[in-house]
Amino acid sequence: MKTIVFAFIAALVFLLADVCFADKAVIVLYRSGCDYFIAKGRSGFYLLEWYGGYDPSEGDLIFGAIDSYGFHEAYYPSLDTEGNIYVEDYWLSKSQALEEYIEYCQ
Repeated sequence: MKTIVFAFIAALVFLLADVCFADKAVIVLYRSGCDYFIAKGRSGFYLLEWYGGYDPSEGDLIFGAIDSYGFHEAYYPSLDTEGNIYVEDYWLSKSQALEEYIEYCQ
């Protein structure tokens, strides 16, 4: 019984640590016909590309490792679901994010 309780507590700590150290942002621009979207977080704006799973919408809160380039799993807490994203760029100014978005979504 102690082993089960310990395993449960260890799993809970692992999950909470993952969420605590993940970046969070709100999706501020996502238009149909383009897989790229912009999210705004504490460190600036992020240019992200949807790669499967939940297809986010403007206003969605996103948690994940969005402060590094590459493929990552994202978590959308309001829907308790996940999706796959590619971080194209991060810590951008608003004008930089819009400029890059337009470049990819003409």
